Amino acid sequence: MKFLWAILGTLVLSGIIIMVIVLSNKPPKSIAGYSVGDPNAPRIEVTEKTFDFGKIKSTDVAKHDFKIKNTGKNPLVITDIMTSCHCTTALLKISGQSDSPEFSMEMSDWQGEIAPGAEATLEAIYKPAVMPVSGQVSRVVTFKTNDPANKEVQLELLANVQ
Repeated sequence: MKFLWAILGTLVLSGIIIMVIVLSNKPPKSIAGYSVGDPNAPRIEVTEKTFDFGKIKSTDVAKHDFKIKNTGKNPLVITDIMTSCHCTTALLKISGQSDSPEFSMEMSDWQGEIAPGAEATLEAIYKPAVMPVSGQVSRVVTFKTNDPANKEVQLELLANVQ
């Protein structure tokens, strides 16, 4: 009888694992593709890619807004916003749309569009107390775009945590 329960338990656990794998393999997002040099492609312009908070306390919550502009002729699609640590989060604010959810290290299927000529703000938030460290720190926010010349963008936050 114990053998039968062991087999039944193994089958149920296997079924759960298979369901998790199937449900987590979502189809890729459909995003218009462009080639480098295409005059109609979206173009991302980021005014700064690194920001240094300088000296901050481990109890501080440090925030910085990175400005993003679409200087191209078609909508700029932003996807896969992630951070390098749970102590850092990011939020994309696009004019005329609602803000994105707050992103951290987990993958998300959220995507946003920045219209041609429009701007957005990526608010990066660093909370040293979440992952206590001291001294020089570097944290990164990455995201993907449909700009053929800038398919992945990295924004860096620096701080000297006291």
